[in-house]
Amino acid sequence: MGGSSGCGCSFIFFVIGGFVLFFVAWPIGVIILSLAALIFMSGGGRKSANKQAAVVRQKLSGKRIELWGENAFRAAVRMKNWFGRQSRTVKIVLLISAVALSCYCVMFLRQEIGVSNQNPSATEQIQTAVAALFSQRETAAVLENQTQTPIPNQTDLPLSSETTNYEIVFEIPNHRYDGGKTLYVLINQIDLSSDDFKNDIRIILQDIVAQEGNKISVEIHDSRATLDLSYKQYGDFSLGRPLTQSELDNRAIHLIASYDGDLETMIYVNTLMFFPGAFTDTPNVGIYVEEIEFDARK
Repeated sequence: MGGSSGCGCSFIFFVIGGFVLFFVAWPIGVIILSLAALIFMSGGGRKSANKQAAVVRQKLSGKRIELWGENAFRAAVRMKNWFGRQSRTVKIVLLISAVALSCYCVMFLRQEIGVSNQNPSATEQIQTAVAALFSQRETAAVLENQTQTPIPNQTDLPLSSETTNYEIVFEIPNHRYDGGKTLYVLINQIDLSSDDFKNDIRIILQDIVAQEGNKISVEIHDSRATLDLSYKQYGDFSLGRPLTQSELDNRAIHLIASYDGDLETMIYVNTLMFFPGAFTDTPNVGIYVEEIEFDARK
């Protein structure tokens, strides 16, 4: 009973930990998964792998067990038995290594896939991952033929009474998997005292789409520094490193909006996101975080 209850308890913790890891808070999920591994590796009895498999078969009351499932269970039990024979020092080193590797993998995936600002569903995360994968493959194939149109180096545009001024800083043809282009646009610094700037963003996008067509993706920044950084990370992939936390925090504030037109891998075919790099609890801009359906042709 000790071995089977330990396995059952660890299985429950694995399920809970996986859910918390991807949909609630990844640090808590890593802790729960580590606890599950510890329970499984240290739990119950000295039964052999074959005997424990027989216990499972008996508990299923004659139900058919797939061969691969039974073999997988036996392999897991053998791993647990091997772990149990190791010294305490080796066990501690292995557990710490597993936790560290889990933390690194989760942080990497969350940054590369781009977790939605509003706790997206699993389907949305998969769609985003697939879109990113195809986009990178297409970009690698056409990178040599890309024509980029940078504007002269400059600081942030000054505040102006004309809130719909904008400049297309970089243009990357065939950047999306469907052949659509990507534009990096610089605007005047916005006024965060109200959400009036959202109407200005819509006007800017309508003007861009009228000239470029709707099969485009657009990033709109009010800081040249964050625009350049975003372009190097996600545009021509020349940055060669992950963004630092400070850079991510700055991008969350100055990446004002993103638009994806005629892109079927998103939740809407035409999607407008305000502050896509921020969360609803981000200081100063969190109250403006939003994802809506918006067709810039209308």
